[in-house]
Amino acid sequence: MISMVLISSCGSTVEGPSLASLERRYFDGVRWRHVLIQLNQLAVERRMNTTNDSELAKPTASTNTIMLRQGAASVAALEDVARQMQQAQPDIIAISGYVKFADDHQAPAQRLRNTFALRLQAGLNPGPLLAKHQARQLETVSYNADTYLCEATSTTLFAVLDVVTALQQENGVVFVTPQIEQMRNKR
Repeated sequence: MISMVLISSCGSTVEGPSLASLERRYFDGVRWRHVLIQLNQLAVERRMNTTNDSELAKPTASTNTIMLRQGAASVAALEDVARQMQQAQPDIIAISGYVKFADDHQAPAQRLRNTFALRLQAGLNPGPLLAKHQARQLETVSYNADTYLCEATSTTLFAVLDVVTALQQENGVVFVTPQIEQMRNKR
């Protein structure tokens, strides 16, 4: 279930951040992708209340899109809003940020997951490389040799973009791409 909520943000919006401070790029195996961090949205995943013992066996969650009335003044200010929300509301499982592709101004903002795909040159072990960049391997992609599904271990909203940026500079990395949840407009 996805719903939308409007809240006021903490922090000043007197002067906006520079475009360069919001832009990140990564190589998706085919081309360089440029994304812009969105300072006015958060995805909040919450534990859902269950009513009987059979439902307790199945963890359930819902995701709400939080639209800030005024966008945060910086990525750090947005991180503060997320941290305050998580501390005040114990039912929150995770909070994610949003990005937009810089080359597609018509597309809606996309939810950025804390996971990414990593493909290495044949025979390389991803473990030491991932540990060096605060990430861990979740699984091996069975249908694509030397490709792994990984997770940034930092809890900051956009840590996965920093990990992806650092990994793409490493020898032996064929490509590394964050998982971005494609949001569709309702028709």
